[in-house]
Amino acid sequence: MLKKFQLLSICLSFVFLGNAQKDILNKKFSPAQLKGDLEILVSDMKACHPGLYEYTSPEIFDSLANAFENGLTDSLTQDEFHVQVRKFIRVVGCGHTAAKPSAEWYKALKGKATLIPIHVFLHKGQLFVREVFDDGKDSLIGSRIISVDGVSTDKLLTELKSITGRDGVGETMVNRNIERLFQTYYMFLNGMSSDYSVKLERNDGQIVDITLEGKVPKRYITDRSYDLLDEMEAPSIKFGFIDSARKVALIDLDGFLPKGYKKIYRKAFKQMASMDSVNLILDLRGNGGGFFPNGNQLLRYLMTDRFTMDFSRSRKKSMKSKHLKLNFISRLT
Repeated sequence: MLKKFQLLSICLSFVFLGNAQKDILNKKFSPAQLKGDLEILVSDMKACHPGLYEYTSPEIFDSLANAFENGLTDSLTQDEFHVQVRKFIRVVGCGHTAAKPSAEWYKALKGKATLIPIHVFLHKGQLFVREVFDDGKDSLIGSRIISVDGVSTDKLLTELKSITGRDGVGETMVNRNIERLFQTYYMFLNGMSSDYSVKLERNDGQIVDITLEGKVPKRYITDRSYDLLDEMEAPSIKFGFIDSARKVALIDLDGFLPKGYKKIYRKAFKQMASMDSVNLILDLRGNGGGFFPNGNQLLRYLMTDRFTMDFSRSRKKSMKSKHLKLNFISRLT
């Protein structure tokens, strides 16, 4: 069974931090302290990660680790170091290998976050406004983002991608996470502010400069506005027909959870098989994966040829580490 490790607070828990730290958001740590945490990160990844060299080589990994260590010449805050760690571990190409600041950092931030108040979507390498959480600004939805706080969209996207995890060498997961976590990732890169300057190209072609007040983050919800006939649904899956003649069916999958899929697959394909001709749309937008047997089960209905999907790899006994966290879903996928 394929295992992937989720490095949640690895090398960012800072054993020297202490719960009494009053100014954790601004406290800086010396190069020696940072290098100590980096040493833990590198050694534990080598000891514990079962697929460390799937998409890179030991030579490249070690070279990047050495360059990272040699570049730690100045004191950094926890969030500054966290960004550097994210850039480093991205080379592994494992969607379940990620870093985030410590629990103490999040606790210190609670109730004080003033993030950029927009959700975005990506189209042809450009960022567009999906939602605006500022009164009276709904007319900006759909506008193309030219720059934020004086930083061009091209440069901003490059920076966002540099800290966003990925599976293998593909960009689908990267783009999805930039859309879903834009507010958080922008904060990681640039910190928080009471207001944000955004240059936009409106739908009518007009260029406008606006100032948005920083807000608490809002959860990103994928738009699933379908009016379906003969609808069946379970968590993260929905089936139905989008036309009254029942010639076009839709299966909407925004993830693969463990339960409810086989029953809907069975009923949906049985119903479609009883009809003369049906066109099927699979909507996989925002699907981040999950319980892969339910993805494989869907392929059994779509493919006429027999197929196998080999998830096996040579067994490797992985050491346990107090600096790493591996949750149940990560064990399955």
